[in-house]
Amino acid sequence: MGLTKSDLDGQFVLTQHPQFIPEKWYVQEKDAWLLATHPSLPITHVYGVNNHHIGWIIGYSITPSGDFCPSQLCFPVDLQEPNQEKIIETNLYEIGGRFAAIFLTDSFSRFYLDPAGLLATVYSLNIPLVASTPSLIDGDGHNWDEEIIKILRMPNSGLWYPSGLTPKKNVARLLPNHFLDLSHWKSVRHWPKSPKDLVEEKKEGLVKTIFHRLRHNITSVANHHPSYMSITAGRDSRMLLASILEDRGKILFVTFSGDYIDADIVKLLVNKIKLKHIFIKHKYVNNDQREDWFYRTGYCSSTSGSIGYLQDLNEKRAFLNGIGGEVGRCFYWRKFDKTKKQINAKELLARCHIPADEKILKKMQDWLSEVANFNIYTILDLMYIEQRLGCWAAPEQYGGDHCSISMLSPFSNRKIFESMLRLPIEYRWKQQLTFDICQMADSELVSLPFNDFTGSLKYPKRIIHFFTNTVVYKTRRVMTRPDMPQRFLRSLSSKIRRE
Repeated sequence: MGLTKSDLDGQFVLTQHPQFIPEKWYVQEKDAWLLATHPSLPITHVYGVNNHHIGWIIGYSITPSGDFCPSQLCFPVDLQEPNQEKIIETNLYEIGGRFAAIFLTDSFSRFYLDPAGLLATVYSLNIPLVASTPSLIDGDGHNWDEEIIKILRMPNSGLWYPSGLTPKKNVARLLPNHFLDLSHWKSVRHWPKSPKDLVEEKKEGLVKTIFHRLRHNITSVANHHPSYMSITAGRDSRMLLASILEDRGKILFVTFSGDYIDADIVKLLVNKIKLKHIFIKHKYVNNDQREDWFYRTGYCSSTSGSIGYLQDLNEKRAFLNGIGGEVGRCFYWRKFDKTKKQINAKELLARCHIPADEKILKKMQDWLSEVANFNIYTILDLMYIEQRLGCWAAPEQYGGDHCSISMLSPFSNRKIFESMLRLPIEYRWKQQLTFDICQMADSELVSLPFNDFTGSLKYPKRIIHFFTNTVVYKTRRVMTRPDMPQRFLRSLSSKIRRE
C-alpha cells in the first residue's frame, strides 16, 4: 500500500474547510482558519505585546538568540498601534531556517515563507486552501495539468515548474520574497521592493555578516540536535565548513559517494582538517520508493535519485545542506551580461533550460515585470532565489523529511542573502566570497581546489569524470551499476601509473 496524506512528514495544510485535513494531524484554530500539521512539523506560537496571539511559525526556525524551533516567540507589536506590518516583518527578517509564518490579526492576514522558500508552499486559486505540496490539494478543479507536465517532460527531465506553476490546474506556488494575502487571496512581493533595498556596500562588513550568520545558524541547530552536514568538493559546503570549523566536533560530515571529484577532495579535507566524516553509498531505489518520493514532493521534483542516499540517514539527526550558497556566486550571470542593460523573459527561461511555451513565457513575463526596475545582475540573482530555490530545491526537501529531524540550509537567512546581493559586482565576478569566508577560519581550506581533482592524475581523471557524467549518467547505468565508473577509473589510473 502506498503513502496517504497522513504519512506526509513535515507537511501542513491551512484551510477553512475541514475535509482537507489529513487524519491524525495536529489542528490549531484561529478565526476562520484551521492549521493542520503532521506530528513531525514543529509549531511556534507567536505573540504580540499584552500576550495577544498573532499567529504561528511552522517548521524549523532559528531565532536571533539561537533557539531552534522554540514553542513560542514574542514580537514587540501592539495591535492597537500603526506600523504593525513593518514591525512584524522586521522581526521576521531576523529569523533563519526553513519555515513559514502565518499572521492573523484584525488588520491583516498573511502567509510568509523563509528567505529561500524551503518550506515549500502552494495554494488553490479557487478556494481558501494553502498546503505544502499539490498532493494535499484535490477536488474543486484541481486536476492534473497534463499539458504543462508534457511540455516540461516531468518528472524525468531535470527541470522544474517555474514562476509559480505546478502540475495541477488552479494550484499555484508561493514564491520566496512574496507573502500570500489571505484576505484578498493574492501573492504580493515584500522584499526587495526597490533598488534602494540592495545598495552596493564594501565587501569587508558584508563578508563578516555572512560568516557570522552562517556560524550562528549551524551552531543553533547543532546545539539542540545531533547534526549531519553535507560536504563536497564545491564552494558552498567549504563556506559552511569554514563557518563551523571551531566547533566541527559537533557535526558529523557526510558525502554522498556518487561524484568522484567529491570523493577525491573530501578525503584530503578530512585528513587535513580532522573531521568526523562518513561516505554514504547510493542504494537501489525501487518503483514504490520512487513513487513515494514523487508523492511527498507533490510531483514537483524532477528526480527521485536522492532517496537512494537519504534513506541511510539517522532520523534522529538534523541534516544541513548548502542550498542557497550560489546566491553569492553569480550562478546565472554570463560574461556578455557586462554589455547588457536589459533582459527578457525568453532569455531567462533559456538560462534555466526551460522551454518558452506560451503559458510558461507569460508567467515568466509576469514575474519579470515585478523586478524590471532592478539591474540585470539583481534580476538574475532574484531569479535564482525565487525560481530555482523556491520552485526546484524547496519541493525536494519534503522528499527527505522522513529521513531526519529536519532538512534545512544555513544559507536560508535574509541578512545573508541581502549581504550577498550587496557585494560589489566585480568582487562577485571573481568568485572571491568563498576564499574570503575560508580565510576567516583557516587558510588551509583554500589549499585544495574546488570541484577539481588534484595530483598528477588530474587530467586523466577529468576526462573520465566527464565521460561518466555525460555518457554513463544519461544512459542511467550509473544508477544500476554505481561502482562501474569507479572501477573504470581505477583501471585506467593503474595503467597510466604503469606506463
